[in-house]
Amino acid sequence: MPKLQDLQYPWILKSFYNNAVTAEHLQEEIRRLSMEMTSKLDEHEMQVMKAQKEANEFYLQKINLEEMVQTANEELGLIKDQNELKQQELLKQIESNEKQIQKMTLELQQKSMQIESAQENEREQTEAFSVDIQMLRAEVEVLIKNQCNFSEHTDLRYGTSSDINRQN
Repeated sequence: MPKLQDLQYPWILKSFYNNAVTAEHLQEEIRRLSMEMTSKLDEHEMQVMKAQKEANEFYLQKINLEEMVQTANEELGLIKDQNELKQQELLKQIESNEKQIQKMTLELQQKSMQIESAQENEREQTEAFSVDIQMLRAEVEVLIKNQCNFSEHTDLRYGTSSDINRQN
């Protein structure tokens, strides 16, 4: 505050008045800047809170996604294990089927050889029977001829069979 003796000089008064006006403008500017700063700080705090909220949401999403990935990996591991077991079972089944096919093929070959051998034996027996039948037919013919000759010889020697029957 100015002293009374300073008021004697008008330029000091004018300077005092100008300083007071400037001070008032400066105070208004400071209030305006203070309000603007407060508003900006409030806005900034709101943005920070919003960013923290988003960060928390992203963090929760990240945790959820990590759990989903872990679950999916566990399921994938189970599926791989099941597929591996199934594959091993199928390979064992294929091996078993191959062994069975080999066994059946061997049995079939043996049966085929037995059938061929039996057919060969039958053919040989048929040929042998055929030869035997021809020989028996030839013997029968010889016996028939012999019998005829014997009969003729007997008829000539003893007479005919009707003559013999009449004599008895």
